[in-house]
Amino acid sequence: MSGFGHLLNAIAGVIQLVAENRQRNERDAVVHFNRAAAKARRSDYVGAVADCDRAIAINPNYADAYSFRGLNKSILGNLQGAITDFDHAITLNPNNADYYHRRGNCKAKQRDHDGAITDLDCAIYLNPHDEGAYAVRGAAKMAKNDHDGAIADYDQAIAMNPHDSELYFNRGITKVMKVKDGHYAEEGPTVEDLDRAIQEDLGEAIADFNNTIALTPDNQEAYKFLSLAQELKRR
Repeated sequence: MSGFGHLLNAIAGVIQLVAENRQRNERDAVVHFNRAAAKARRSDYVGAVADCDRAIAINPNYADAYSFRGLNKSILGNLQGAITDFDHAITLNPNNADYYHRRGNCKAKQRDHDGAITDLDCAIYLNPHDEGAYAVRGAAKMAKNDHDGAIADYDQAIAMNPHDSELYFNRGITKVMKVKDGHYAEEGPTVEDLDRAIQEDLGEAIADFNNTIALTPDNQEAYKFLSLAQELKRR
């Protein structure tokens, strides 16, 4: 065999070794990721973060490991660290709805409602069936006093999950707050139209609180808001 042939064989051998090493590293990273998931199921979030650290050290392009580490950091209260991890995950894979949803959750907890809504818009665009994303976006819109936008999001979430009492409760609160804040500028030109719209919203809020109580009879807040909505409706 010529010297050139030996060189080609040597290059092929190096390429094979690199490929095998990459595969071994990827397998090792997955092992640590799976360990992280097992620890998280046992509520060992610190241990889960540590195993994600190991997975990322082995495979710095492991988007799911960044996202899962971010999720565990958020549970531990490290919201900014979690957001940084979700940033990395999204850079590596910008088409994963869960990454945007998780980052949106963290931004909502930081009261960055505009940032949360932007992320949840992306999550819903990528996965229109993500009931949780509608719920969190609804809460962010409610925090910005976008009552109608929040109600529309809760409508979507309830249509997907009609057995979640919290969704009815939050939609009911939003309707009560809409009435108390007087956000009816576009409802109609007459006093009668305005009164009809208010009565309709209060009636729907009462129904929402009744649904909440039916699903979670121990929810004392639901009884409190039910009484408030009934009182407002009698005025």
